Amino acid sequence: MVAVLQAAKQSDAERFRNAYSKRIRQEDQQSNWSKNFQEAQANMKKMFGDYQLSDFAYFFAGDDLVGKLTVSFRGNKQFGIAIIKEDGAWKLDER
Repeated sequence: MVAVLQAAKQSDAERFRNAYSKRIRQEDQQSNWSKNFQEAQANMKKMFGDYQLSDFAYFFAGDDLVGKLTVSFRGNKQFGIAIIKEDGAWKLDER
């Protein structure tokens, strides 16, 4: 999730795409990553304004391979998202 937030702040579409699991990246409806990135940037700006990474806190529940990441912004719970470990790195496993 940190990679997604950083990518949005730094306008790095490739980093945004790589934050997601292989399963998500390969889905047909996800093929337009430029559009996906622009939508995500707009949504994050709308939800969080001019955020800093330090504005967020993360809580993990799961095991060594899969889990759920709960994201809080300035002390307020925002959402939970599925994550999976691939090639030694945690990736988002839902959009």
